[in-house]
Amino acid sequence: HHYFSAVVGGDSTPAVKPDPLPILHCCELLDLSPEQCLMVGDSVNDFLAGSCAGTATVMVDWGYSQGTDVLSLGADRVISDFSELG
Repeated sequence: HHYFSAVVGGDSTPAVKPDPLPILHCCELLDLSPEQCLMVGDSVNDFLAGSCAGTATVMVDWGYSQGTDVLSLGADRVISDFSELG
């Protein structure tokens, strides 16, 4: 709990990614607008959920991309290491 102010999982809302509802629910829990948030993900569903919710999107170039070239998604940024977020 000391790392995260809110945790939203697949069973937290009636819809799952790529639906934006989980992202919007997390924004509500944090009392932030989507424009104040950043979605960091590794899959098309992460990108779509963040984009549809209205957050900025950053994709990592490793993980669960299922063969999708994350550079082709149109994210605000693609990173290779979390240190690049700072």
